[in-house]
Amino acid sequence: MPEPGANSPSRCQLLVPSWKINASATVTAYGSRPIASPIPAGVRIRDRGTVSDGNVRLSGSPRTYCGNVLKLGFPVVGVVDLDRAVAFWTSGLDLVATTEWQSEEWVTLAYADGSGRALGLQRSNSPVQARPRMHLDLLADSVDEQVAEVARLVGLGAVRTDWDAYPPDPDFVVLADPEGNLFCVIDLSHAPSGDHPAS
Repeated sequence: MPEPGANSPSRCQLLVPSWKINASATVTAYGSRPIASPIPAGVRIRDRGTVSDGNVRLSGSPRTYCGNVLKLGFPVVGVVDLDRAVAFWTSGLDLVATTEWQSEEWVTLAYADGSGRALGLQRSNSPVQARPRMHLDLLADSVDEQVAEVARLVGLGAVRTDWDAYPPDPDFVVLADPEGNLFCVIDLSHAPSGDHPAS
């Protein structure tokens, strides 16, 4: 039995170059479950065609399209000063700046052991949110590690915040990075303590 989220044959379609999908049609192939159309304009079908004016136009050899091919990527933090943010997050989390997609507006940070991407930094002029809907949780295994790591991050430029929504006996400490973005340092040995920072 396939793992949850796996692309099984019942979720996939064989798309043949001569086929078109219009606004009133569905596509079936070899007994697989149909995918309803229209597919939104601009969607790429495994690099073999694009959707235009409600039709899918394919080229090359037949390709399989599965209805759910997305993977969760990595968090992206908006910053004003890219150099300052790179210095803080690479030192804070033992990450390295890569040249992947690098520009004046973007830097990708990866794990130093080469295991993959960890964090994206994107230039942004949007104001910092006082109660962000999303934030980073940094994990420590014990309260001693949490205390030490909070002190180390503050030494790198993080700022302690006057957070007014701590529960009794919290397992987390709220800090702000040098850009003002809020994040938490969690003591896993004590989690969960109750409500985490409210949005």
